[in-house]
Amino acid sequence: MKKNFFYFAMAACVALCNVACSSDDDGKDNGSDEQKQEENVVIAPPATGSQAAAYTIPEGSVPSTQETITTPEGEEVELSLVGVHFTDGGKAVFETIATYANGTKRTKFAAYDAELNGNVYTIKDAYGKSLGTITKAETRADVSLIINITIEIPGIGTVTFETTDPVAAQTVLNVITENLNRLNLCRTWNVTRLKLTLVFDPDKNKPSASRTENSGKLVSFIDLAERNGVSLSDNDKNQMQKEIDYIDVDKFGQLTIYYVKDGKPDGSDVANWTWEDTGQTKIRIKLKEGDMGNKFLSDNSIIDVQFAPPSQCVMIMKTRLDDDACDASLLVNLDASK
Repeated sequence: MKKNFFYFAMAACVALCNVACSSDDDGKDNGSDEQKQEENVVIAPPATGSQAAAYTIPEGSVPSTQETITTPEGEEVELSLVGVHFTDGGKAVFETIATYANGTKRTKFAAYDAELNGNVYTIKDAYGKSLGTITKAETRADVSLIINITIEIPGIGTVTFETTDPVAAQTVLNVITENLNRLNLCRTWNVTRLKLTLVFDPDKNKPSASRTENSGKLVSFIDLAERNGVSLSDNDKNQMQKEIDYIDVDKFGQLTIYYVKDGKPDGSDVANWTWEDTGQTKIRIKLKEGDMGNKFLSDNSIIDVQFAPPSQCVMIMKTRLDDDACDASLLVNLDASK
């Protein structure tokens, strides 16, 4: 017993000595730490899986789902609540349409914790404070929602949606067909590690380059890209100033990436997802808004998905960068146990 404890302690010390916030392995790494796909991995379903549901609300259905607010910059914006996903991982993702004074419309998302008790969802912020409720009443014919919430729409401001009469809604029908890997995938995943690898075309005569970040912070990858001649737009740089907090996948075909900044929520990227292969090891995502994502997580990306017991997942986002003559691979380590 003492011998086993000694070996365990030594292994732990070695592991701790090798932990760093970020590190470069220029010319030494080409993404070889991608794990071999284990078959028939079973990850325990989330306790909140039974509360998953998704609804769309016809735009302009009732005045109480439309509110006009003034942004911090003094611009008036009309917000319409057009949908909500209650995810397998216990989140509520609200979809709104923001209409600006010049007629421009943009889709804006806000994500919060959700707890179902009977037919009432209580919406909560990151500190557990209640932000209101959504009550559902379903029949075979239709669905109605009674909404009373006050939420923050990133980049716009705080808005209250309050209905006195039930709002007619439609159940989202495109449920992803149930299989083992769908049951594994659909939950909330905490980001524990990121690794970006750049592999250049042979005629560039440049070694591969990579950097590992033991968190969800993307900012260090700006330096890696620029030092290796990979061009980044201002939007890419802006998006990569964020830290990925967690990734939520639901069975209604929506994937949401949540960001934080200085410990506070900083918006989200939202995409539709579908299986890309019959073996359910790759997904294809379609971003819901044009300014979402970045150079290494682009629209229509294909993502390899690998599972490992007891509660781990690896997502590998591979992107071809023709203008830079290289292939980029962003590896994301995820854990559902936290």
